[in-house]
Amino acid sequence: MELKVKRVKKANAAFSVHLLEKGGGDFFATAMGKSLKMKGLPKGKSKILLPHGDGIVQLIEMPEDQSNASLEAMRNIGHGIFQFCEGHQQAKVAIHNHTGSAEVSLNTLEGLMLSSYQFNIHLSEPKENQLKEVQLCDDPSKPAQTKELINLVESVFWTRDLVNEPLSHLTAVDLSKRLKVAGKEDGFRVEVFGKKKIESLKMGGILAVNRGSIDPPTFSILEWKPKKAKNKKPIVLVGKGVVYDTGGLSLKPTAKSMDFMKSDMAGSAMMAGA
Repeated sequence: MELKVKRVKKANAAFSVHLLEKGGGDFFATAMGKSLKMKGLPKGKSKILLPHGDGIVQLIEMPEDQSNASLEAMRNIGHGIFQFCEGHQQAKVAIHNHTGSAEVSLNTLEGLMLSSYQFNIHLSEPKENQLKEVQLCDDPSKPAQTKELINLVESVFWTRDLVNEPLSHLTAVDLSKRLKVAGKEDGFRVEVFGKKKIESLKMGGILAVNRGSIDPPTFSILEWKPKKAKNKKPIVLVGKGVVYDTGGLSLKPTAKSMDFMKSDMAGSAMMAGA
């Protein structure tokens, strides 16, 4: 992931975002080392843009509760911050959380990071994001929580990369190879069945679908078995991994459904990402 997340005591970014509890109150907003005192938030306004010196301060009033809708609203605020940075060519952004809630930080950061995803490995002249660094100032979330979130987002990006790869770069055999590499990097066991093994086990569904493809099928089993497992019974995740729709006549509308058949292997990518 290109975007770096840093926990800092003092920000040096030209663009600062201050997350406030609903209702505001007296606070200090800073930009480029200068201070600006405001008394509460004007009624009826949830977002304020204040030019100040060479930088910009954005004050955002956060939702009061932590319902699913509010958490998603926080993620959308993170997306808005990313869009603002891209539109104004900001390489760094500092986020100050005045709410005292770790959930506010984590969900806002999650929305920001997820918005930074790019799939440009096949472009001859890829356009990189403007935003390169996020600075968390006096953040109420714990470093372990931030690290867990970064790992989660990296997993999402890895999954998206698999889904976005065209068939010319990701056959069933290629997919199993990617899973083996991930297993070595992240410490889980990967077992791959080839066509002969699949035939010996009489896995007719896979063999029937594969008859429409020139490439051989694979069946991958991923296992993560920690030494001090908390649950006695294993959790089993199953994902469909058809890398391309090899069926015959399709009754699906061509305008919408057929264009997304490349994503028919997204289930397996999601399970592997998890």
